[in-house]
Amino acid sequence: MTNHTEFDLVCIGSGPAGQRAAIQAAKLGRRVALVERRRIVGGVCVDEGTIPSKTFREAVRRVYSRPGLEGDETHQAEARARPTMAQLVTHVGRVVRRESNTIRDVLGRNDVVLLHGHASFVDPHTVRVANEDGDRLLHARNVLVAVGTRPGQPRGVVPDGEVVMTSDTILSIKSLPRSLAVIGAGVIGIEYASMFAALGVQVTVIDQRQRPLEFLDHEIVDELIHQLRKRDVVFRCGDAVAAVSVTRGAARQGLLQLASGKHLVADAVALARGDVVAGWTKAVIGELCGKVEGKRPGHGVALGYHSKGLAPELPAGAPSRPFPPEPGLRNKWPHSPATESCSTASSGGHRPDRRYARSCRQSISE
Repeated sequence: MTNHTEFDLVCIGSGPAGQRAAIQAAKLGRRVALVERRRIVGGVCVDEGTIPSKTFREAVRRVYSRPGLEGDETHQAEARARPTMAQLVTHVGRVVRRESNTIRDVLGRNDVVLLHGHASFVDPHTVRVANEDGDRLLHARNVLVAVGTRPGQPRGVVPDGEVVMTSDTILSIKSLPRSLAVIGAGVIGIEYASMFAALGVQVTVIDQRQRPLEFLDHEIVDELIHQLRKRDVVFRCGDAVAAVSVTRGAARQGLLQLASGKHLVADAVALARGDVVAGWTKAVIGELCGKVEGKRPGHGVALGYHSKGLAPELPAGAPSRPFPPEPGLRNKWPHSPATESCSTASSGGHRPDRRYARSCRQSISE
């Protein structure tokens, strides 16, 4: 069964970008729908990214500095012992559910229509939402694509969710491994390396760059490395990972072949090489550019990648990044250059282009 509904704005993705755009438009009196394909409202940020990782870090810190985890009735002496992965994940799940319910309540109070399902474009102003209950067509004057990013993967490495994991799935492991190999010495890699090292896991960090966190002051990085080495973290910088395989047998382990010819064995392997633009975003850019006949790509549609410094391969004719509107055209949305371009609004935690965000806020109020 197909239901057709008219909206002023349809936001695809309920992460920070999608939910804030939906709420702001609703506060300005617009009829707004928000589409989310995940089981939890809040996108990657709440389901697998920022909230779970920061909650996990707080849980690890609390175990060693306070009597126990929130809502844990374990005796104080037992709580200070090394926790199990089930205890940590239970605490993370409690916080994630609470945060997701908060977002859902805020959307409801602002009369934002929340739909779960997979979104696809029928034309530049019509979005099909497919789920187990059938298809629903949403017609909107403006559409915001804010589906975020996914973890990057080295070529030839396929995560299996048990031994080889990404930064989004590492918290789904059933038990704490004895050893962990982290591929990537960026912010995400160092974060998980420090947390698992604090839990007594033997951690090895591998990165082809000569130093971790190259954007930080060298003295800060040196002190950080010193503190991590005191927890037996091993750094193998200047050496890339050539291949990753999983050994067969009852005790499955990850076997890493380095570019230098060395081999490493670990109970678990975490891929933490940063995020890349979600494949759905690339696909929808190409789809839209083909459907807007004789017009500039993205007419009435806002997409966003530059807020994380990510630049997908755009089809021919698509502008490389959004630009501020010309004077006098600021309130002509969606016909202003700011929204006729294929701009993206990634649901990551970094600031988008301020001039572009300001022009969108002002134009939607018209």
